[in-house]
Amino acid sequence: DTILSALADDRIELALQPVVRAADGAVAFHEALLRLRLPGGDMAALDALLPAAFKAGLIWALDSRVMTLVCARLAADPALQISMNCARDSITAADWIESFTARGGATPGVGDRLIVEVTETGLIENVEAMRAAMGACKRLGVRVAMDDFGAGHTSFRDLRALGFDLVKIDGDFIRNIAH
Repeated sequence: DTILSALADDRIELALQPVVRAADGAVAFHEALLRLRLPGGDMAALDALLPAAFKAGLIWALDSRVMTLVCARLAADPALQISMNCARDSITAADWIESFTARGGATPGVGDRLIVEVTETGLIENVEAMRAAMGACKRLGVRVAMDDFGAGHTSFRDLRALGFDLVKIDGDFIRNIAH
């Protein structure tokens, strides 16, 4: 109910978190994070609600809202580059690419400044469907990233064969990298 009412009332918003290059600390792009505007006006992360969204079959609605917000933000700021997480069920749905093309196609260059992130665990469950979705994204100029690499069972050989543009390593593997 919380998710449905927030979607109906346009209270699902984006927060942009900078992702910086290790070499020079410059912002490489921003990651879109979901935020829920509470009825009183405060903002809250949706992390606690995401498992419920998956279980209730509402993740596609959240992903659709994110896509709309990200495309609008990219259209408004031609210098901005954004990555957005997308659930496997959303990105492999037949109408996802059509929907993105309709939203992003209205403004040239939006696809070139978008990175779609998929988790390693989502990839493993249906590699061929994910490969097809990734190919469709790339044809639109969208880069594709694997998020949380190391959390699943993808080998480096499979990783290379899938042709990701960016790999985000699971935090458990790099947490103490300086030590």
